[in-house]
Amino acid sequence: GRCKLYDVLWMCRPQHIWMSPRCGPWSSWNRLNQCKSLKLEAQIQSDRKGERVHLLLCDAMFRLQDWRGDTFHFHLEQPAGSEMLHQSEMGNIMSNTLRVSCDMCIAGALRHPESHAWLKKRTQIWTTSAIVWRTLEKCQCVGAHQHDQVAGSCKPPGGTRMPLTRYTELFTAKFAKRLCKAIQCSCHIQEQVVGYRTMFAYVTSTTEG
Repeated sequence: GRCKLYDVLWMCRPQHIWMSPRCGPWSSWNRLNQCKSLKLEAQIQSDRKGERVHLLLCDAMFRLQDWRGDTFHFHLEQPAGSEMLHQSEMGNIMSNTLRVSCDMCIAGALRHPESHAWLKKRTQIWTTSAIVWRTLEKCQCVGAHQHDQVAGSCKPPGGTRMPLTRYTELFTAKFAKRLCKAIQCSCHIQEQVVGYRTMFAYVTSTTEG
């Protein structure tokens, strides 16, 4: 599967790559669960070991875009609280991208599929695009509505019952359209990559402007 992915990337040369690896073993819930018993802790550690191949893939994708040049961008998404970001394989990405947080109730109009209550689901994105950073930086909830907890199970229309956490892993159409618009703008102007080294200068210039 990874070989086929590299074939596609080599032929299509996408200017933007978006990575959203599975959070499960690194989630806040599993951080609590591993304290319940030695058996659970061993299972979670085993799951994390099996997922490290995906962390290495994220690092490889970032290095590929970096090698290709200053107009090739990389983005990584993880829910708030994910311990994946503290793993050594992610160090290169964390050191060379901008971090932005957004709330999915604002960024994607995320609601519970049954009660239709708002779901906040704070999300973190590491990006080399100042346009994507600025787009999502504005999408933070100011507490103007009530939120339901991302817990328990749900039954989406036309689907089968599933954990609500799994349902919220899927991006809403509104969030996808918001991202697409930002990425199209980035491609149109041939936006140069930015990182922590240039973030302060960028934020200062846009604030003053």
